[in-house]
Amino acid sequence: MKALYCFLSCIGLVVWPDTVVARCLGPHSFQTCNDNESGAYFNVSRFGKETVVFGVKPETGRTYQQFSTTLGGMTYTDGIDGRGRPWNEVKESFTRNFSDIYGVDPNGKPFSNMQVISPIDKNKGRR
Repeated sequence: MKALYCFLSCIGLVVWPDTVVARCLGPHSFQTCNDNESGAYFNVSRFGKETVVFGVKPETGRTYQQFSTTLGGMTYTDGIDGRGRPWNEVKESFTRNFSDIYGVDPNGKPFSNMQVISPIDKNKGRR
């Protein structure tokens, strides 16, 4: 199998606050990934416009999961955190450099974040 490097932001505000850089093995449709730095490991399954992530938090050994569907410029994601609490998020991409992310975190609190990605920041992830 070919080793791939995934850059997953796991819809970052909820599951992981930082971007995770993990080594992934397997075809694009089903990958097993691990991050040697944090000890995190997770499976990513892709079926058309659907993505399912199932993982284990290294600090606690608890599992989490998230389900995403992309329709046009919108991605709908809902999940269950490591404590069994539900959360959801919507990402609307208006242009290549501008998006709005909003939803409800595992504590039941709504959040919203508009992102403007400069061309310099966008190119950093492609190295």
